Amino acid sequence: MVDRPLDVAALLAVPQGFHTIRAAADRLLIEVGGPGCTADAVMLTLTCSRRAETWQPMDRTISVPRPPGGWGQPVQMVLPAFYRASQAFLGIALPAVQRDCLIGVARVEDARRLPVLFSAVLAPGWEDMSMRLSLFGRLVPPPPR
Repeated sequence: MVDRPLDVAALLAVPQGFHTIRAAADRLLIEVGGPGCTADAVMLTLTCSRRAETWQPMDRTISVPRPPGGWGQPVQMVLPAFYRASQAFLGIALPAVQRDCLIGVARVEDARRLPVLFSAVLAPGWEDMSMRLSLFGRLVPPPPR
């Protein structure tokens, strides 16, 4: 994927159709926290390698605040890692003083069940929390099935 020629998403001067956009993605499961973590918030930066033609870098920084109960239980994140001809996922960076906060990084193997753009930050106990939003102080009912 990353060794192929550039496509329309690189904003070349030659007009092309959007059907020529080529990209791939992995889903990563990242865990932060643990007893060695003393940060108020963990700052993770997903970095990408880029060619000179890249017009919209896919690097992103995520701040994960300390959960109310502390870092005893890990915070889990599901984040995409993208690969294109103009740029590709390179790695995860965090401040050196927070290196004890990174518990693990794994690739989600059965990615068919998650959309490419799916991202989630899952605080400890998320399994018991409501997955519905509240608007103006009122709980939004679940969608009809």
